[in-house]
Amino acid sequence: MSPYKKRAYLFGVLLGATVFLLVAVSIGLGAKITGLSNTKSFLNQQLIDVGDELKQTRTRLTETEQQLQALVEGRLPNLRTLEPDKVLKVGEHYVRNIVFTVIGNGHSRVYEYKMVMENPYYYPVYPDIRLLVFDKLGVQVGIDNIEEKLELGPGASRSYSSNINVFMHSIPDYFNIDFKTGG
Repeated sequence: MSPYKKRAYLFGVLLGATVFLLVAVSIGLGAKITGLSNTKSFLNQQLIDVGDELKQTRTRLTETEQQLQALVEGRLPNLRTLEPDKVLKVGEHYVRNIVFTVIGNGHSRVYEYKMVMENPYYYPVYPDIRLLVFDKLGVQVGIDNIEEKLELGPGASRSYSSNINVFMHSIPDYFNIDFKTGG
């Protein structure tokens, strides 16, 4: 065999092997891409299913929270929702409004409040109040007593600020003002 024919034969074998390798790699990559495409479709379907399940769970959670709130308010009807940093109108006896503030972060929270009192009566009053706070289940988690020795004269108003003694590691969600002397 002549050197030219040997080279041509060798070139033909190498070309055939290269084409064969390219076809084999293409088939292998095509199979891998098909497998990945199927996996992607499966994972997309699972993501859609989990998203639907999450929506249903959120809806059920909202309904459960509303039922819990109704249950707590039904069991303890004088509770009011405690909303931090918002002026909450009370308008009962000599308490006009109250503002709660949460100071701190994480586990070291302090619950502070400012209560505005105004005497609507024609006689002086001596504020004697117990401020109670409750968690979302209606369990009492804190208290503060206001026993003013100074009189609040007719038509007079005054603000009072203090911290609530929270004695359980819970977040107050409701409050109640107990007028110990009735007015």
